[in-house]
Amino acid sequence: MVAVVLHGPPWFFLLDAVLGFVGMAGAIVIVALSAKALKLTKDRKFIYFTIAFALIGLGLLIRSMTNVVVFLGLPWADQVMSAKISDYRGYFFFVGYGAFIVSTVVGYVLLAVSTMKIREPRITILLTALVLLLLGLSSSYFLSFYLVSTILLAFITYHVCRNCLERKSVTAGLVFAAFALQLFANVAFVLELYHQLFYYVANISLLAGYGVLLLALVRVLWGKR
Repeated sequence: MVAVVLHGPPWFFLLDAVLGFVGMAGAIVIVALSAKALKLTKDRKFIYFTIAFALIGLGLLIRSMTNVVVFLGLPWADQVMSAKISDYRGYFFFVGYGAFIVSTVVGYVLLAVSTMKIREPRITILLTALVLLLLGLSSSYFLSFYLVSTILLAFITYHVCRNCLERKSVTAGLVFAAFALQLFANVAFVLELYHQLFYYVANISLLAGYGVLLLALVRVLWGKR
């Protein structure tokens, strides 16, 4: 039997599910635009970009579905800040969030590989294996997930920033702003462990980052710098 302690009232999981579905929709649009950009520009980096956001979108879908199941199973009378589930929902929560973490982390690794222009598949496989091993050995998989994701996003944002300074274009600036917002969102998700207010800040920042990235991809498709 798997026992999971949930921190937050029942409505928290429904809201998280709704925001997850919205984020998934944004990721799907990014995948579609990225695939079109690949076809238009023939730039191989969009292959990683497309697969990465497909995995991130899949992770958000799994997390949202998991939260819906948890929400439907929790009694509304239990409005305390923590609840313990030890029936089938415990297994579902464990497997669902595990799949979300793996899918999202692999997506971030592919984004890091793309922005750092790594073309050797063995390095990509090695980096992915090391990151997943680190998560698997952690005593707190949720906290380690956000810390690892923050490190990966920091590397991505740094390289995107360098590209922005070199190209000095509006599109490059939008891409930098998009990943900077996602990095900020991840930091806020870590701080959410200390105060729930950061949960709202994180989701707003994440959705804003997706929106700015969509705008950047639209500019690429329109042939604008």
